[in-house]
Amino acid sequence: MPEAYIARAMLLSLQGRTDEANQDYEEAIRLNPASFDAHYLYARHRFQSGEFERAVPLYEAAVKLRPDDYQALCLLEGSLLKLGRMEQHDEVARRAMRAIDRQLAIDPQDGRALQLGTTNAARLGLRDKARDLAGRALKARPDAFSTYYNVACAYSIMGEIDDAFAMLDHAVQHGRGNLEWIEHDPDFDNLRSDSRFDAILDRIRASRGVL
Repeated sequence: MPEAYIARAMLLSLQGRTDEANQDYEEAIRLNPASFDAHYLYARHRFQSGEFERAVPLYEAAVKLRPDDYQALCLLEGSLLKLGRMEQHDEVARRAMRAIDRQLAIDPQDGRALQLGTTNAARLGLRDKARDLAGRALKARPDAFSTYYNVACAYSIMGEIDDAFAMLDHAVQHGRGNLEWIEHDPDFDNLRSDSRFDAILDRIRASRGVL
C-alpha cells in the first residue's frame, strides 16, 4: 500500500533519516504514480532538506494532479523563488492567489487559506491585502503555530522586520518548529543577517539537545 510507505516516510523525515525517507517516498510514487499526497509530501521533504531543484518537479507533479490545490501552488512558488526562477515564480504566485481567493469565497474562515494567502499576497506586493489576510488568519486560528509562522513570513517579505521577529518568536515558543524548514525558507531571507534569527534557531536546537 502506497499510503503505508508515505506514513513511514513522514516519520523517517521527522527523525532526520533523509535517505530512508527518500526511498519510501519513491516507492509510494512507484506504486501509485497518481498519488497527490506522495508527490506533495515528498516535495516538502526535499524542500526542508534544501534540495529545491528536486522539490520543484515534485510540486509540479502534485499541481498537475490537483490543479486548484493552493497549498501545492504556494510551496512550488517558494521553491522557484529560492532558485531565482522569477518569471515562473510570478506566474505561479498569481495562480496561487486566484486559487486562494476561490477557496476563501467558499469558506472565508479557512485558516490555512488565510495563512498562505497572507504570505502569497506579500510576495505579490499586495501589502494591504497581506495585512488584511494576516488579521483574518490571526482571528480565525489564534492558537496555531502555522498562523504566526506564515504571518511572520509575510512581514519578513514586506521588510517589516520587528513585526516579523515578534510573530516568529511567538510561533517557536518552547522550541516549536521545524528547524530545517525554517533554515531553508526563502521568506526569511530578510531576517538571516539579524542576530535575533540565530537566537530563535538556537532555541529550537536547545530544545532538541543538539547545542
